[in-house]
Amino acid sequence: MQKKFILFIVEGGNDKKEITAMLHSPYFAQYKDKYQFEFIDLRYDITSKEGNTEKNIQGKLNEVFLNWRESGIPFNRIKPSDVQEIVHIIDTDGAFIPKEDIEYGDVGRFFYEEKRILSYTPSNAVGRNNRKSKIIKKLLTVSQIDGVQYSIYFLSCNMDHVLFGERNPAQQAKDNRARSFPFLCAKTGILQKTIFNPAIAAQGTYEESWADIQDDHKSLGRYTNFNLFFGDKAKNPK
Repeated sequence: MQKKFILFIVEGGNDKKEITAMLHSPYFAQYKDKYQFEFIDLRYDITSKEGNTEKNIQGKLNEVFLNWRESGIPFNRIKPSDVQEIVHIIDTDGAFIPKEDIEYGDVGRFFYEEKRILSYTPSNAVGRNNRKSKIIKKLLTVSQIDGVQYSIYFLSCNMDHVLFGERNPAQQAKDNRARSFPFLCAKTGILQKTIFNPAIAAQGTYEESWADIQDDHKSLGRYTNFNLFFGDKAKNPK
């Protein structure tokens, strides 16, 4: 009998590599035996893309899911009933900080600090945050995509920040870390130091974690609620 899919929607290829390594670590061996993991690598942030709004985002995700089911990967004619759940992983990117803390900086892209975002064009960052925060809040009211259970989890300020403590890594460093992460995940106990570390991992409920990350400057802090997805699926995550 074909295993049911758990479908992860991620923003980029490095996120896919790192989450795959987590899922194939010894902690989740029994879970891996039960389900087949598949990924949609969007290669962009659907929660901040220009043209996306809180009014059309659910339709955009429906389209993403339909395109994946019709793509023939991993095989043709995937039905919604073949999918156990859809797990959407996003970076917070400081989306909820006060707009007064978005400042001019001579930087080539948004630059994240503990309590502010620097941008060469601050108005663009303000617009991005306004769009992204509204879309995230909308997605928190969505429980199904095309009849399949849907949930959204955050990495704050981003994946590299959660796993390696760095908000603004160079692309080469990001790529190198993603390539080495499967070894780290299997051999060094990095999950206990990050995803399951009480200083980083959400300790309350799913709803409480999302309320907390929207407070003050926490969406620039080093936090995640992805541990809540794993929950009791993990074997001895201490």
